Amino acid sequence: MKAMKPFDNFKAAFVHPFNLIGLACFGATAGAMVDLLPVFAGVGIEAVYLTVSAFAPEGSPVCRFIYSKPFGDIRILGHRTPIEQVSKQTVLPMLRPEIKDQYSTLEFHNKSILSTIDMTSNTGAAISDSLTYLLNKFLLFAIRELEFRERLELLVNEAESLGQQDNARPHLTIVAGANEPQREEPIPSLISRALQGYRAEIDRTIAEQSEEMAKDESDRMVSKITVLRRRSRHAERVGKALQNVRLEMNKIGVKIQTMDEDGLASAPIQALKDLKGLIVETDSVTRTIEDIEPLEELNISRAA
Repeated sequence: MKAMKPFDNFKAAFVHPFNLIGLACFGATAGAMVDLLPVFAGVGIEAVYLTVSAFAPEGSPVCRFIYSKPFGDIRILGHRTPIEQVSKQTVLPMLRPEIKDQYSTLEFHNKSILSTIDMTSNTGAAISDSLTYLLNKFLLFAIRELEFRERLELLVNEAESLGQQDNARPHLTIVAGANEPQREEPIPSLISRALQGYRAEIDRTIAEQSEEMAKDESDRMVSKITVLRRRSRHAERVGKALQNVRLEMNKIGVKIQTMDEDGLASAPIQALKDLKGLIVETDSVTRTIEDIEPLEELNISRAA
């Protein structure tokens, strides 16, 4: 992993909301106890925290934490991130290397396009605004791709561990060959595994039901089946949302790259029309994925 700039990491770690809350707590404790011991303890812990954070490599858990925004801007496990709140500096450290490379390529093509258009004309300015919007939309989709991938893998792990708690399958497959890197399991395969796992548990639960069963036990079984079916539908929705997000990210990449390679001098108005059409499409997908309920709203353990 590549090291981030120590000063940038130091600054991000120091101003992180949780760090400021911790410092305030140490100060309040010292004031309440009329004792300097909490202050010394706080200084020691703070020194270790800032030192580790300053030299944390890019993409590490520490780096992702210090650049996170727990009370606003971006909520990875949350719900709703308005596009105007997407911050490149906040998002990029969280993304996988291949997605970062894809975004860097888009930025390169964007700059190349802007260098060929007349920014003083209404069409040129509109093209610039549209490209900026799509770059921000790409980052928003990248956040959702990270969230939905993580959520789908959790659902697969849960579905396959039902009834066999010690035999859960791994989230990712490994490419054959000792020196070859890991690659992600295809999304359709993940969806299929989740649905099969929940279906198998539903079938087992139905098979366990009998007319002689006590009413409270029968009600518990019915409740469990209901939750399992909801969980299965949720896994399917998340999987489809992940596929849509990936598709739109690819469309944005292809459109911007093609515009750069083909040039805009001959047909800038048509290029603007194409960009606006893609914006309408990506906005529609955004509304669809934002309607997916958070994972925490579904709790299988209460009914199991």
